[in-house]
Amino acid sequence: MSGTVISLKLQKNKGENFCEEERLILEAEKGICGDCHYGSKKGQVCILDEECRRWIEEENEEGLCLSRFQENILIGGAMPEKWQRGGLLRIGDVLLEITQKGKKCFPECSRVQDGRQCRLKKSCCFAAVQRGGMICRGDEVLYCESSDGNVS
Repeated sequence: MSGTVISLKLQKNKGENFCEEERLILEAEKGICGDCHYGSKKGQVCILDEECRRWIEEENEEGLCLSRFQENILIGGAMPEKWQRGGLLRIGDVLLEITQKGKKCFPECSRVQDGRQCRLKKSCCFAAVQRGGMICRGDEVLYCESSDGNVS
């Protein structure tokens, strides 16, 4: 399963807007250089599918997360709904391990209270950097199932 990096963003300080970038530098076990989550053990990188981003932008109904959710890496054509926790993503020289599949919902969200679906549960994931390097817009995204990073 492969896809393409559509856009890249980082958040320099918590609570500030995300900045669109042409490339991101990632460091193993640390995350995205210059991002406010750099150095965290969990959720170093947030990845979202382009179709879900489009859905968020078109969704007329408010959800607690929809207006404020931002991803670091937006991808197209990679079918993240089929990815599994522990799976690997290879983007150029960078290797990311999926640590969390889907975004957790808040009980106070109107979507949860009304029993409506939220695509963030299936189309986003969080990853830790296993091997650092540079990611650029247009790079190919490969989903890998084996620990050596070989495409299965």
